[in-house]
Amino acid sequence: MGVPSQAIAASTLPASIPDQGQIPHPWETMRQGVVIFRDRTLLHSLTQIPTISEDVLRAMQQLVELIRMLRSPEQGWNSNHPLSPEALIPYSSDEAHDLITLLQQNPSLHPQQEPTPSPPVLIETLMPELLWCIARSAYPTMQLIEGVRAQASQTENSWTSGILRLAVLLAVKTETAEWCLDLAMGHPPQQFVEENCQIQLEEDWFLQTSSEAELLLAEPASQPLPWLTTQLQTLTETLISTTPVLQSWLQGLSVELMLPGGYWQSGELRLKLGFEFVPYELDDLPLMGVAAFSQAIDAELLDEPGTATGQHEIADSLRLENPPLTPVAVVEMPLPALMTTTIVQLANPDTRETIARLATQRELAKSVNLLRLLPLIQPAEDCVGQVVRQAYRLSELTYHSASSNFSLLQPELLIDELLPKLLWHISRSSYLGMQWLGGVPATILQPTVDWKIGTLRLMVVLELKAAAERWLIDLAAGRFVESEGSGMDAIAIAQIHGSSAFPEPLLIQSLQAQLLQSIQATAPEIALLMQGVAVEWLTRSHDWNPGMLTLHASLEFSSNLFE
Repeated sequence: MGVPSQAIAASTLPASIPDQGQIPHPWETMRQGVVIFRDRTLLHSLTQIPTISEDVLRAMQQLVELIRMLRSPEQGWNSNHPLSPEALIPYSSDEAHDLITLLQQNPSLHPQQEPTPSPPVLIETLMPELLWCIARSAYPTMQLIEGVRAQASQTENSWTSGILRLAVLLAVKTETAEWCLDLAMGHPPQQFVEENCQIQLEEDWFLQTSSEAELLLAEPASQPLPWLTTQLQTLTETLISTTPVLQSWLQGLSVELMLPGGYWQSGELRLKLGFEFVPYELDDLPLMGVAAFSQAIDAELLDEPGTATGQHEIADSLRLENPPLTPVAVVEMPLPALMTTTIVQLANPDTRETIARLATQRELAKSVNLLRLLPLIQPAEDCVGQVVRQAYRLSELTYHSASSNFSLLQPELLIDELLPKLLWHISRSSYLGMQWLGGVPATILQPTVDWKIGTLRLMVVLELKAAAERWLIDLAAGRFVESEGSGMDAIAIAQIHGSSAFPEPLLIQSLQAQLLQSIQATAPEIALLMQGVAVEWLTRSHDWNPGMLTLHASLEFSSNLFE
């Protein structure tokens, strides 16, 4: 038993948007509302990366490898018998039981005490946290939030060009009011695309659609579902596998709510997803279509103060045939002629193997997160089929999603494709890291000068070095720089304004070390790049040459112009 497909559709594609004329409060006032959650973990888990024990990951990997072996041609499977998860259960039940036993030891399945209410929190504070949870699930998801070029049609003979975007809504319902807020745009939403609308994307880079048999949290539908609904189901499962607490948000949470000028009242807070299509003339798209959407998203996110054989198979099968359509807007590519014609590829097979292994572990972790949501307290025999079904899916995964989430797994890669993905990969590693990429208000005391008020940010620089050439690019600012470091004095003192993570003054060197540790702990690929990796690179002017690709990170301070 999982979440019914109809329930997923209801939480992701509402039949209609509430009439905004009936909303008694303007959207600016909604943002200033205060909510109290009955279970504080539903709030705090938004910005915490789920942890999974090594034993669980190892057991899941062993089960996947066993099923991959059983499915291999060398095993001589009888062609008269269908090769399905159900057919493999008798041969993999022991490994599945071992995994279920480990999952049943998860403390969250056996709560020892009543949930504790959360402290009051501003809805405006929730908005970037929820948006970060959605955007970090997959790079294509983040692109969808920004908007991608597409054509829409209600009939096959009439197509309209425009922007298709994923609208992430926060819906509140009380006895006296009901309203929705588009988290990315900061105002009430527009009308959603009808689920029977036909969509053609300019590039076929979209999220890899799982069949209904592969969706672990959805029950099979009685008839084929429309394409948009299937995409939303796949997207929803991707979100939940990355941040499991989002399942509760999509189902609806009971809260206590007070808006400015009102009283405390009981209500429901729910996250909703849907597709929005905005028609545009094709000639206008490069100038106003994507950029208009992506700037709002960036403001919300960055301005807020296996066995060896199995791993080789993964690396060999991993391909991203179509690059992302829309670059991350915060990266304005420097020297387009250089960035769009320079290709890099990993030169060391061991490095590629390491990155492929890390991608494998991430997919294993996502599958385990989904399995944790199943009713595993029931007898293990009832869970074996669901566990084998998920392992079966992993065994045939082409790692399209893994390669789309981390570019260096592609055989060859343009620099202008690498830069936005690196920025996204760093920002998804931790909510704290994402905030610091955009900058936080701070007061700095450096030797020989007075206290200064301004913005402190984590500056991440990509260095591409080869022979006599060397480029340094500030990822977040999108510009070339002369040095990989900001030049701040390591013994300067920083006082961060309004930070619960850093309430006391800190040395710059200590603050920087803590920030890098929070990123590297959840993004080992980034840690690897900070050590430097050997690459080969190609431009129009010369053939493949050896080089090094390295990430550097340091704190940069910009004082206010008017103090």
